[in-house]
Amino acid sequence: MRGTLTVYKGMKPSHAFSIIAALACGLAVIPVQGGGFETRTRVSHPAANSHLTINRAPNFGNQSNISLFIDGQLVGTLGYGRSFKGFLPAGRHFITMQQTPHLNDAYPYSQQWINLIPGRSSTFTAIWRGGGTRISLEES
Repeated sequence: MRGTLTVYKGMKPSHAFSIIAALACGLAVIPVQGGGFETRTRVSHPAANSHLTINRAPNFGNQSNISLFIDGQLVGTLGYGRSFKGFLPAGRHFITMQQTPHLNDAYPYSQQWINLIPGRSSTFTAIWRGGGTRISLEES
């Protein structure tokens, strides 16, 4: 039936909304070999896309992960030895990185803007800054 969303038993309404939002935006996040995630965005002109890679610094900590959000959407969690690889529309993107697991119910996170150039690959590394108080992306 057109225009009807089927929510399966046990599916949270927020998950259903996320699926709808991802489909509406043409955004699909899929797992790739090595445990990372790849984001593909449907854009009419492939030259308008940029390839983005975000690596996790090896000294970030064995038991710490980084939850990675791009433009407000969770795209994956970077564990030890993991990275994010995906294609995004060129332009400015708002990156939020949150350290997990959370200690003492604290939710430390860091945010920054990155600029992607059409047709170009950009590589960043997520590292600790400020004595371990914030996460920063450094262009590699």
